[in-house]
Amino acid sequence: MPKCVKCQFFFPPNYTEVIPNQPKIAETDEYPQHCVFCKNDITEVEIEDPKRGWMKYTKVQCLSDYKNFLKKVKESQKVEDILKFNG
Repeated sequence: MPKCVKCQFFFPPNYTEVIPNQPKIAETDEYPQHCVFCKNDITEVEIEDPKRGWMKYTKVQCLSDYKNFLKKVKESQKVEDILKFNG
């Protein structure tokens, strides 16, 4: 789950980029990443949604949608069953 080193928020994988020529972060053993919003100093991007076509997508919307997605995954019965089986 990529975390932007500048704003400190978690983003979906396609919304972050590894910062080139930087060592791994010791605590996570991952390379540091910027979200596309911080990297380009913008508050919105234009994305193509399969159902709605091209649309503006703000950083706030992105964070909210990702948080809701993670909440659904956490509450999923399938995920709960997997965790019980492996635990």
